[in-house]
Formats: sequence, C-alpha cells, structure tokens
Amino acid sequence: MKKYLLMILINIISLLDANNVPLHEIAVVSLGSHCQSSLILRELGLRRGAMPLDWLLSLDHKGLIQLINDEFSHMFDETYLTQYPEGYVINSRYNLDFRHDWSTLDLLGELPDLASKYERRTKRFFQLPEITKRVVFIRTVFDPRLNVLNNMPTYTPACTIINAQEAQELYDCLRNKFPDLDFVLAIVNFAHTDSGITDDMLNIIEFKVANLVEDYKQFIPDLGNPDFFDTVYSGAKTVQCPTNPTDINR
Repeated sequence: MKKYLLMILINIISLLDANNVPLHEIAVVSLGSHCQSSLILRELGLRRGAMPLDWLLSLDHKGLIQLINDEFSHMFDETYLTQYPEGYVINSRYNLDFRHDWSTLDLLGELPDLASKYERRTKRFFQLPEITKRVVFIRTVFDPRLNVLNNMPTYTPACTIINAQEAQELYDCLRNKFPDLDFVLAIVNFAHTDSGITDDMLNIIEFKVANLVEDYKQFIPDLGNPDFFDTVYSGAKTVQCPTNPTDINR
C-alpha cells in the first residue's frame, strides 16, 4: 500500500511541475502561411507541440490578424465554413483553408472532433507564457508555384510577400495578446522581393530566401538557439540566406 501511495504522490508532483515550471527554454511557433514551417520544425526537432496554424493555409494577412484578435473563437463556426468537392474546407471569416483535416465530404459530421482538436491547440497557443521562457513566432511567405493547379480559393498575389506594415501589425497583435512574453517575430520573404522591413523594427527579424525548403534548413536551427534569440531580442536584423549552403559560416 505504501508503495502505491508513493507512486501516486510522485505522479501528482510530476503533474504539478509540468503545469508550473517552464518546459522549454525557447519555442519556435509557426504562424503559417502554410505548412512548410511546421514540416521543417518537426524535422529538426524544434516543434514543441501542435499549434493551431501548423497545417492550414492562412494566406490572408487581415484574416490572420482578426483570427488572433478573436482568439480563434470562430474558427469552426459552421456559419463561415464551406466544403469544396475536393474535400478541403474554407472559413470565410478568416479566409482559412483546411487542406488536411476533413477526411470525408461530411462537413458537419467531422466538425465536433476537429473543433475539439483545435481547441486543444488553441489553448496550448495561449498558454505559451506558462510553458516556455522565450518564443520565436515565424510567419512565412507563400510560394505562388504551389498554386499551379489554381485550386486555392484564398490565394491572391498579396500573399507572396510580407511587407513591413504587415510585419509590424502582426507583431503588435501578438504583443497585445502576450504582453509579458519575450518573443521575436521572424518573417520569411523571398530574396527577390523588397519588403521594406528594416533593422530598426524592434524584435522583428527578416530572413530572405531563394528556396523555402533548402534555405529554411540553414537558418531555422538558429531560431531554436537561446543565444541567437538574445542577440536579436532587443533589436532586429535582416539575414540574407545564401543560395549555396557552403557559404554558411555561422
């Protein structure tokens, strides 16, 4: 009996520790606009847990801002949901495109389970100050070549660049929701575009890439490094990712 009581006590202490002690020194959290960030984070072991924007197409900047301001409250409001014959579902309030969630054409039948899953992810998102000391939020530009079949209703040319105003609006939105959290917003843009993001934008860092997949692997390990975080947290810099991996010496 004493043995079992001791085991129960140990389990209780473990649960208390898990709820009260930061689990990670730093977390890298994807804010979309598509799944590339999450895929690379998972491959490199930097994805700490499922978050609500990991696997969606969130191409609309204004929709993203409204989504965060609403704390994802209408994400699965059936009033805004439309399922297309191919199976994917669009939320018209936020212009979200669910490409990987519905396995059938039964929109309402699958809705309760999916809403429950995303409720857990949303709760985890807003619990970030409780589970980590520092966060890098990463928002990635969309590659128009991914819309080669022209089957993405939420796509517009505006999603192929994240400009300075949008970066600042997103940062301010996050700061409003996480007033006491130490975080950096990392913006990923294509090298051939001029976003207007400058070095004096506080706690906003821009990575310029020629190829999303190849260049991601060159800079994302830095984002999970607390020392790197500390070098950019009080200010911001633009990092030009070289197209040739042999040019990397950091």
